Amino acid sequence: MRFFFFYFVFTSLLHAQISIVRQTIENNRIIITYDLSGSDKGVYDIKVTATNESGEIITPRAIVGDINAITPGKDRSIWWETQLEGLTSAGWKINLTAKKGIGINWVFVKGGPNGDFSISATEVTFEQFDSFCIETGYKRPSENFGRGKQPVININVADAQAFCNWLSKEIGITVRLPEESEWVYAAQGGNKSNKYLYSGSNSIDEVAWYGGNSGNKAHEVATKKSNELGIYDMSGNVWEWCGTSGALRGGSGYYDYGCRVSARSDNSPNDRYYSYGFRVLRKW
Repeated sequence: MRFFFFYFVFTSLLHAQISIVRQTIENNRIIITYDLSGSDKGVYDIKVTATNESGEIITPRAIVGDINAITPGKDRSIWWETQLEGLTSAGWKINLTAKKGIGINWVFVKGGPNGDFSISATEVTFEQFDSFCIETGYKRPSENFGRGKQPVININVADAQAFCNWLSKEIGITVRLPEESEWVYAAQGGNKSNKYLYSGSNSIDEVAWYGGNSGNKAHEVATKKSNELGIYDMSGNVWEWCGTSGALRGGSGYYDYGCRVSARSDNSPNDRYYSYGFRVLRKW
């Protein structure tokens, strides 16, 4: 194990402070431990950059740990799997910056159909989408059941892509809609799959808001049981756009049809509807 100590603090305009306590190399991965302090009770997203001995600056992609939706505290950790990017672990200096986050929690999915990826643990919420609209001036979608932690609805594919493009610039990593094959793999539980009918259970009531229990409305995200990977609402609540062709997956809170992982639907990608939402994906 090799140790590199860096004692510097970054102060953002939003009064977040990062103290990088230690950077180490262990088993060909770089481990960064840091403290985060903030003047409010919000969450922060951590942007990671790395500089090599030649002065080249890159944004690592194969990183996991305390990166998104982080609350202030000590001994936060990030792991960079440099070998997954075809890089050696030696000779890099890590830099971290903090920005007030929108609270997206990423779940790492190993061995997907197109390689490893990370997917949002929940459907994108009104709270998150509204943050994008406020910052960019994008038109806010209408609501049917409230905003906040409700899944954003009345969204078409272009709206979802606009959010993805904005978030990509915010975190320095390409964010997009999942392809159908990626969505299905994650919904099935990835490499931890128990082959359930629904995402996380053979009992629809355990994991889904659907016509039999929803009161014909959407509900706040992550209020049902997650699947094997810790992903919520991939069965029921709102249909989720996949790709750009108009494919929809997951079913909604209005019928039990579509809630099985194997089910699918499609519509015009231009359509906005009160049962259409989305979640986001980023590649390693």
